[in-house]
Amino acid sequence: MILAKPLPVIKSTAYTVIHVHRQNGGASTVHSGSQQSPLFVQSSLSSCLFFHFIFLLHPSTIHAVLAVTFSSYSLAFGLLGTYRVFSKSSLGFVTLQVSLGYFVADLVIILLDPKLRSDKASLMHHIAGIVGLVLSLHFQGKLMYYLIFRLISELSTPFVNMRWVLYEFRITNGILYRAAAYGMMATFFFTRIITMPWFWYDFYYCFMHPGIVIVPDFFKVWAVCNFSAFDVLNLYWFYKMAAIVSEKNCFRNKE
Repeated sequence: MILAKPLPVIKSTAYTVIHVHRQNGGASTVHSGSQQSPLFVQSSLSSCLFFHFIFLLHPSTIHAVLAVTFSSYSLAFGLLGTYRVFSKSSLGFVTLQVSLGYFVADLVIILLDPKLRSDKASLMHHIAGIVGLVLSLHFQGKLMYYLIFRLISELSTPFVNMRWVLYEFRITNGILYRAAAYGMMATFFFTRIITMPWFWYDFYYCFMHPGIVIVPDFFKVWAVCNFSAFDVLNLYWFYKMAAIVSEKNCFRNKE
C-alpha cells in the first residue's frame, strides 16, 4: 500500500483552503460582504477535492489500477506459467517496470518532504519494494510470480487516497467517508491479510523445488526477510485501520 501525498509546493495551497475551512468550524459558509454564500464554499471545496484527486493523487491511483489489472490478468490467465521460480512473461516484466518507475518517483517525493520523510514505515516500504523489483528484473524474472502477486494488494490504494483527502477536509460524517473507510479495510483485508497463509504455503513449496538453486542465495534471503517484514507491516497497518473505523463507529453511536 502507497500512502500517496501531494507534492510539498502544491500541497501548501490546498492546505491553506483546508485551514480556512477549519477556522470556520468546518462549516460550509463564508462571508462575501455582509452575505453568506454556502453554495460558493461548497463549490470551492468540491473543486479542491477534485483538484486533489485528479492532479495530486492520480499517480498512485493510476499505478494501482495498472498494477492490479496487469497482475490479475497475468495470474488469472496463467501468463506467468506454473513454474514459480522464474517467469519470462512479457506482461509480467512490463508490470514490474511500471511499478518500479512509480515507486522510485514516489520515493523521491517522500525524501523531498520532511513530513513524509518522518514516516519510517512508508520509507522502508518503498525502499524494500524497489530493491525487490530491481532484483527480479536484473535476474530476468526470478521470483516474479510472488512480486506480481503482491502487487494485487495495491487495490486498497484508491480507497486510502480517498479517505485521506476526506479526512484532511474534515468531511468525516458522510456516507462517502464511510464508504472509503470500509472499502479501504475490505480491500486491504482480502488482498493482504487473508492471502497470507496461502502465500507462505506456496512460497515454501517453491523453496522446496530443486529449481530454486538458480536463484542467488542473497536474493532468497532478501525475499524471505522482505515478505516477512511486509506482512508484519500489513498487520500493523490493518490494526490501525480497524482502530480508525472502530473509533468512528463508537463516535457515531454516542451521537
